Amino acid sequence: IDQSKSLADMAEEAGVESAEIKEAAVAAGADAKAVDRLFDSKENSKMVMPKVELPASLKKAEQVTALAHPRWGQVFLQTYSRFKTLLEAEDWQNPELQKLVCSYLEDSQINAFIWHRLALQYPTQLEKVLREVLGRPDFTLERDLQELLKECNKPDEPELPEIASVPVHLHDLFLEALTEVNKSQYPPVGQAGRLSLPNLSLLKFICARLLSAFALNIIFLCATCLFLIFHVLIKIQGAAGVREPHWHFHRISASACSRCVRF
Repeated sequence: IDQSKSLADMAEEAGVESAEIKEAAVAAGADAKAVDRLFDSKENSKMVMPKVELPASLKKAEQVTALAHPRWGQVFLQTYSRFKTLLEAEDWQNPELQKLVCSYLEDSQINAFIWHRLALQYPTQLEKVLREVLGRPDFTLERDLQELLKECNKPDEPELPEIASVPVHLHDLFLEALTEVNKSQYPPVGQAGRLSLPNLSLLKFICARLLSAFALNIIFLCATCLFLIFHVLIKIQGAAGVREPHWHFHRISASACSRCVRF
């Protein structure tokens, strides 16, 4: 890719209209206004590219086909052109063709997008060779291809990649937003501002613990007052001539009351 050229210039050289690219980008989930600004800008957008090393098999291959899709991403295949050539030859008994078909069904890199692409370009040839390889004379692409792909663990929807190319300004914006979030979670002492969600949850937890401790202290205080009142009443009854067993029990109650006060 020529880094000195804008996206509109490269699209014009490739013979692709900007409307087609905008439509595909919007269908993939991009913002229509952002796509318009990207095409209207005459400056090239600098990108932060992830570090990716090509496999040794691709570096040594004589021919490699690159397939790109806005949702399925990019796939590099060494045998795709050979597969197409064998399909065009229409020799269903060719061992090389049958081996490629089995390999494409078993290889996890060959996703559903590639199979649907082949079915769109070579519907008759692909249907006949699958009948031969699978041993199913009644096999049809329209009815059985989707079920066959599911049996071979090829999902209908793509899996999101772990890395992606991001424009420099979006990369910087993300870092700034991450810094602001960290600051809001741990604000400086004495600085006014709204509490973030983690700090608010912590505050609620501390208040709940304080309220529960306060309620427990109130309960103990009430129990202590009741014991003291009970002890005073027993003293009064003892002075009026209550028998000794009752007084012994009341002394135990008073002792328990004093322990509760100390606690």
